[in-house]
Amino acid sequence: MRAVLALAGVEARRLVRHPVTVLVAVLYTGWWASSALVERDQPAAVLQEADIDTQFGVALVFGAGALLVTHLAATRWHRYPAGGVFDTLAMPRAQRAAALLMALVPLAVVATGTAVLRVAYLAALPTTVGTLSIAEIATAPAVVLLCGAVAVLVANWVRGVATGPILVLLLLVVTVLATGGSAVWWLAPARMRLVPNSGPLPASLIGRPSTWHVVYVAALAVAVGAVSVALAARRDADVKTPSGETPGGETPGGETPGGESPGSGGFGRTVRVAPAVVAFVLAGSAGAAQFGAPDQAVRQRRAQDTSRPAAHQTCRNLDGITYCAFPEFVGWIPGWNALTRAVLRRAPASARSRVTALRQHVQVIDGGLLPPPPVADWADDDRAHSTLTAVPVGTGWGSPATDLTLAARVADRLVTGDTPATETNHVTCGGRAVVTLWLAGQASARTRRWLAGARERTTPRGTVVIHEGSSWPGPVFQPADSAVVADLLRLPDDEVAARVNTHWVELTRPGTSTARAAALLGVPAPAPSGQEWCR
Repeated sequence: MRAVLALAGVEARRLVRHPVTVLVAVLYTGWWASSALVERDQPAAVLQEADIDTQFGVALVFGAGALLVTHLAATRWHRYPAGGVFDTLAMPRAQRAAALLMALVPLAVVATGTAVLRVAYLAALPTTVGTLSIAEIATAPAVVLLCGAVAVLVANWVRGVATGPILVLLLLVVTVLATGGSAVWWLAPARMRLVPNSGPLPASLIGRPSTWHVVYVAALAVAVGAVSVALAARRDADVKTPSGETPGGETPGGETPGGESPGSGGFGRTVRVAPAVVAFVLAGSAGAAQFGAPDQAVRQRRAQDTSRPAAHQTCRNLDGITYCAFPEFVGWIPGWNALTRAVLRRAPASARSRVTALRQHVQVIDGGLLPPPPVADWADDDRAHSTLTAVPVGTGWGSPATDLTLAARVADRLVTGDTPATETNHVTCGGRAVVTLWLAGQASARTRRWLAGARERTTPRGTVVIHEGSSWPGPVFQPADSAVVADLLRLPDDEVAARVNTHWVELTRPGTSTARAAALLGVPAPAPSGQEWCR
């Protein structure tokens, strides 16, 4: 065993320092660092989804690296004319295979460290919320071990240099196929987030079989490794030297020069069938247990939290406004309050009483298309918990898009006083649209910048649709109205706010046209759009 550990140490250093390993580590950390430095408008991290994304990326990148470098290490003797020399070594093939498998552990540690560093960085950000899953993080090193074990196993039959890249291609194909909705794809080594919801989900609604999956992958890695060692031991038993000795140096008396049993003796027999069978049974049991996810309890909780979330939320009252959120997202309430106050401060005091509460909502896809938002159930839930006029808030936060979405929803409630009454977006136009969109745009530098960009990204140009990070009804603004708002945002906010307050009643009256609003606010009137189908 001492010799096996020594060889494992040598192989581990070669694997970790291999150019391919260094390259994948640099590529992953480089992508991570560049996204953190360049993409300043990324949403705030939610740990129960960040750990899934992190383990998937690390598992895929480092798993591909493990396939390449381990297969090269396992076939080193074949690429160089040294097969006969290897057969004369005192250490049999089974022990050499075991040493190479043990050498994968430091490679898995590197992958673990990378995943932990990324998650720790995200957790340290002031806007990050949520809870971590240890099982999700542990999946990354388990996948690396499995990929390395598969490379060692395949090296018993296919030894060409192109085998490693082909294995990587197969890994990518399986990963892409695993994005399907069938539960059978939990048998893939790594699986990305599959549920395209209105935003991140509370941890209790995710329903991923994380613990079973990491047990399945780890057991499968052990099983594949045991088969590899057993095959090597079998070859040791089949190959004999002319003098009657085994390749491991066994004498006719049955002992190796080092006093250890040869590959066909004690070491080989202990790793033959039993360990592989036990590991395969464990992998099969854990793999089958994944098929039931999400279980019925999670499905029921999803339905309840989608239609009537108040029972599972935490509420806080800040400056007279009640903010209700799922427990993992409570840390965002101060940010919501700051943005809400930035909208309200530009409106007359008499209108501010229309915004008394904000409530967080989620929607989950359990297959098929995203269902319409249950606005009637939301109204009943708010009525039962004394938040009848609650403004809906999503589970995304921290980006200019989500900032503008919240600001626009608060401004829409402030101007119209309406709660969502339909399951589709409503078109707001005329004076109401101008005031609503200006209140949202002036709330912060980020909302101002995002609104300007949103006018350029839509078709027809200038239309602004408030739906980022959510799927429930929100205001839609026409090009003529957003053009007036663009002119208003070029003026001093205090000056515009004074005009808005002076003419508030007329501006927020349903019949006030865009041209009239522009005249009241002192900016040029846009060309008539001819659209009358608005609120």
